[in-house]
Amino acid sequence: MKYTYILFTLLALVLAASPARASYIDLGVAGEYNAFILGDFTSNSSDTQGNLAVGGNAVMSSYSIGGSVVVGNDFTLTDGSIGGDVVVGGTANLTRVGTGSRSIGGHATLPFDFDAAAAYLKNLSLTLSGTGANGTVGDNSGVLTLNGNNSSGLQVFNIDGSTLLNANTLYFNQIADDATILINVSGDLSGLTSMGLLYPGEFSDNVLFNFFEADTLLLDGVGVRGSILAPHARVTGASGEYSGWGNIDGTLIASSYNAHIEQHDVPFDGGTPVPEPGTFLFTGLGLLGLAGFMRRSKRRNKA
Repeated sequence: MKYTYILFTLLALVLAASPARASYIDLGVAGEYNAFILGDFTSNSSDTQGNLAVGGNAVMSSYSIGGSVVVGNDFTLTDGSIGGDVVVGGTANLTRVGTGSRSIGGHATLPFDFDAAAAYLKNLSLTLSGTGANGTVGDNSGVLTLNGNNSSGLQVFNIDGSTLLNANTLYFNQIADDATILINVSGDLSGLTSMGLLYPGEFSDNVLFNFFEADTLLLDGVGVRGSILAPHARVTGASGEYSGWGNIDGTLIASSYNAHIEQHDVPFDGGTPVPEPGTFLFTGLGLLGLAGFMRRSKRRNKA
């Protein structure tokens, strides 16, 4: 009886230690890129500090890329630089481009399937949108405060797209330093424009804005501290074509892009992966084995 009590006590501790809520968000292959655009990409006089992936055509001028480039169709770059390899599914037109890399053009084999990546990201965005909120959002004349509980590994907030688009300031309150912060934004039009994100930069790699319904995403006059998941959205500036200035400290995922936002290479950290169910199974089996050993030892001692 004593050993049965010990066994169930240990099993209870194992189950209690299991997370009640998954806090790991995996962006898949897109997580390896500073910007991951499913369709066309157009920009000039800006840069992407990390790796860039474009599923459609990419047209740039006076543009620098710190890492590698993958383009599904044609790639045109005039006056710029590339720090890594170039893989192009169509034609590569590079004019006055400094590169220490090897260029692979002429219908090269791409390192991954953009269609499969798009399907994964759209499903991920939809799935994340259904995660229940455990934080609240305060709105004081355009000053948004995201109030957490200072304990959850995954802090989830729901914001209406127009509320975020019309906001001028965003604060965090009572959010644990190591928390993953998921901000689900509804509505077909949203964005971050002329806005101050007044939370510590240390949060940048833990923040994910999930624009799960947006087909238009306006980014202009803002320094985004976090990553953006907007797989259905066309990214542009607030004043239409070729506007849109600022920077993103994170990963940008979108349907298409026509802006000048600087992409700063701050990879999204989706939190700590939770143990698979099998982990608890094997732990439980191990405890059963331990209990059996203890019983056998007791019998030998009595003999």
